[in-house]
Amino acid sequence: MDSQQTFDLKAKFSVFTIDDEKQIKETELHLNQIANNIIESNSLEALLSDVVKIRQLSTTGADKIESIVNCNSKLFPKLIDLLNNSDDNPKFQFEITWIFLNVCAGTFKQTKYVVDLDVLGSFKRILAHSKDQQLLIQVLWCIRNISDDDALNQLVFVNGLFDSLLLLLGNIDKTSTELGKQIATTFCNMIINGKHKFSIYNSALPWLNRFINSNDPEIVNVSCKAMNNILCAENDSAIEKTLSFLHKHNPGPRLIEIVLTSSDETTIESAMVNIGDILSSSQEHVMYLLQCNVKVGGGGVVKGPAGLLNAIEWCFSSSNPLIRKAATWALSNLAVEYPQLLIDHHMLDNVIHNLLVDQDMDVRVEAIWVINNVLESSADVSVLKSKMPQITHTLSNELSKKEIKDPLAINAINFIIDYQSNEQQ
Repeated sequence: MDSQQTFDLKAKFSVFTIDDEKQIKETELHLNQIANNIIESNSLEALLSDVVKIRQLSTTGADKIESIVNCNSKLFPKLIDLLNNSDDNPKFQFEITWIFLNVCAGTFKQTKYVVDLDVLGSFKRILAHSKDQQLLIQVLWCIRNISDDDALNQLVFVNGLFDSLLLLLGNIDKTSTELGKQIATTFCNMIINGKHKFSIYNSALPWLNRFINSNDPEIVNVSCKAMNNILCAENDSAIEKTLSFLHKHNPGPRLIEIVLTSSDETTIESAMVNIGDILSSSQEHVMYLLQCNVKVGGGGVVKGPAGLLNAIEWCFSSSNPLIRKAATWALSNLAVEYPQLLIDHHMLDNVIHNLLVDQDMDVRVEAIWVINNVLESSADVSVLKSKMPQITHTLSNELSKKEIKDPLAINAINFIIDYQSNEQQ
């Protein structure tokens, strides 16, 4: 009996009975003959049982997939031909697609083999024409597996699957919850992997903004990760376009809300990275986040910088070092444009007493940049005067441990120590 489909598995596994296991052994023993039967026949009714046998064998692992791939060079081209010419039999297409799903969950070599045979062209055609929701889910799952690799993901875009997903998204409200989730997660996965033109990102951002507001935790998680790949703008043109997106769709309050309310640590980290990306872009981006009004429990609203600062400070107490690092990095970006804000809200106390001595080196490095950026600014840093001996003592110990290898971070440490020395003269 086949197990229920889940969205966190790369392959679609099955639970087999003793009879099924006997059948799989029989299939393995007579694999070449079964492959020949499929290659030489065009009767879908006669082929179905042999296709199911291949599918069952492919579900048992990458080594068995390798045996299937190598048994006859004509088998997979024939399977693609059958996939393209069986539109009136979605059950048959479903079984063939299941084989491809398992292959695409195997090794890179196995996945590239079927991609080179133009299986993506077949998937694109099915997405455009099929009305069978289970078949569409299966095809999307295949595409999602393929897009896990950056190089193969580029081929997904080259073959026009991004446009196919946009068309499906246009009707997402008319689909089942299961299909809608697969469309959303596949779309996000395509954005997560690799680098794309901003025109692609521009089409994706409104949908990602919708997805971060989903009630489904997995969709929120994967859409936050996809947004990470866009908001880290690398040039002035992209920075300007992301600012336009922020003002038009206003994702800031939701990102802050996710940090404060989500129970999933990877989602919290991704949301905080998005916040850090926004804070690293321009003064206008920073001002946008500082002006966000954030909903809190009981129907209240936190206005102004308090919502953002509360989210960052909440992350400082997380047991997850990735969350602490993302929050400290976000704070270091905020310190570039608004160092006085950190001083006035006593954010530096946490940095000095906890983050500079954090067990995780990456967190400590980000804390160093917070102090560095505040001291390099024109802010009134007199409040730090009494704390500088402790800071420099901590950083001198850091240098003696020789754990930090990044030359820029080492330069930042030396700048802070020299700053204190100069102040004492």
